[in-house]
Amino acid sequence: MRQFRDVVRGVGDFSRNREGNFAILFGAAVSVLALGVGYAVNISQLYNARSSLQGVVDAAVTSTARDLTLGVITEAEASKTVQAFLDANSTAGILQANQVVLDKLTVDRTANTVQADAHADVGLFFPLFST
Repeated sequence: MRQFRDVVRGVGDFSRNREGNFAILFGAAVSVLALGVGYAVNISQLYNARSSLQGVVDAAVTSTARDLTLGVITEAEASKTVQAFLDANSTAGILQANQVVLDKLTVDRTANTVQADAHADVGLFFPLFST
């Protein structure tokens, strides 16, 4: 019980102290918390963009694979078809129009697979943390 009184007395003494220590500590704590919140918002934004990009690319590749299988398009037209699908669906989630870029498309007829690599440049809400 004595330790609790000492803690209460210490907190009381600290709160009554008018020498500016509280303001300095509060300012330091708030600035660190603000940096943490800004970083968390940016990370959340990047995860949302990644999820949206994954969905858009998956849909484009699935649609193109179906068209290749049915003979609607040729392998030479596959890249244009995927890019058109990406452009049409590039506003999904946090992504903005025409932000998704197709880097590479691989059609493997022996393994019956279509693989696409794409990227999107996302502007951060708090650009202080960008590189």
